[in-house]
Amino acid sequence: MPATSPPGLDIEEITTIISRWAQGGLVREFPSFLPQVLQQPSKISSPRELWPVFYGCFDWHSAVHSHWALARYVRWLPSHPQAVSWIETLQHQITPSGMAGELAFFTRSNWPSFERPYGWAWYLELCHELATHPEPVLRNLYPNLQPLEQILRDRFRDWLESLDRPIRTGEHNQTAFSLGMIYDYSKGMGDDALCTLITQKSLSWHARDTHLSWSLEPSAHDFLSPSLAVADLLSRTIDDPEEFRQWLRNAFPQWHDNSATLLAWPTVESLDRMDGKNAHWDGLAFSRAWMLLRIARRLPHDHHLKSAFIEASHRQGRRGLNSLTSDSYMTTHWVGSFAAYWLSFHLRHDPHSDKPSSSIA
Repeated sequence: MPATSPPGLDIEEITTIISRWAQGGLVREFPSFLPQVLQQPSKISSPRELWPVFYGCFDWHSAVHSHWALARYVRWLPSHPQAVSWIETLQHQITPSGMAGELAFFTRSNWPSFERPYGWAWYLELCHELATHPEPVLRNLYPNLQPLEQILRDRFRDWLESLDRPIRTGEHNQTAFSLGMIYDYSKGMGDDALCTLITQKSLSWHARDTHLSWSLEPSAHDFLSPSLAVADLLSRTIDDPEEFRQWLRNAFPQWHDNSATLLAWPTVESLDRMDGKNAHWDGLAFSRAWMLLRIARRLPHDHHLKSAFIEASHRQGRRGLNSLTSDSYMTTHWVGSFAAYWLSFHLRHDPHSDKPSSSIA
């Protein structure tokens, strides 16, 4: 689709900023958010003792998707001045011994739901990224991830089979976002059984959704939209375009009456990015942007909301770019990965294309 760069910024410039955030965070052990379940008095382990690979970036899931982001930068910009450094960092991190330690944590842990489902989704996306990577050195790292991949995929499948209703929040435990990401993973990896299970669950939970509330979003701590994420998920799992169009009308009738509501963003006097929960809104801008754009791409060319969705996506993404001026670790340890995921939707072909557009919308 036609694209114009935000003033003074293009993909390579943005990538230079957010790759620095990711690369620095991967090897930064502290500060750290350290959740542990203790069954008896014992020594509390350090992040690196618990997770020899994914110990940085403040928390486990952020470390995982920062590894994904570095691999994605190499895919887009193999000739970038920092590309060799990105590859070397990933080689240094994703080692057989390090991943053996990660596997040991998950197999001996008294907390089998640790990082479910959000961290699991990002881990499987990292597996997909490396398994299909055009750079042989990074593709060769994928076998190191496979033992934990099998465990998390099986745990996710068992959990999803037992879950009788969705989790509709704007934070990590939301089901729609993770189901959508793992759906992409299962399609890309040829796991038809998992893809079918996600399709069945998403339709059983959401096919009859009507009048989803947009006016209540966002809450103060959201980095994912509960309503948009459902539409984003169903844009994948409803095969028939006309059926999806009708679902969208039933789920969001207010948009058909006033598409301007898509463009709205709550006014805030100032965003204190030293507060990690406030910093969530930087990620929310990017996640709204990519969800709106994926939904738009499922609509027919003559759909009266298609252009409104695209414009809303561009506005949300441009707002997210405000975070690139932040020096707060509460932003920089994770938001760059969301920026990278958003940039994936501005490639000329599919999200795993090797060739980025020259600019973003």
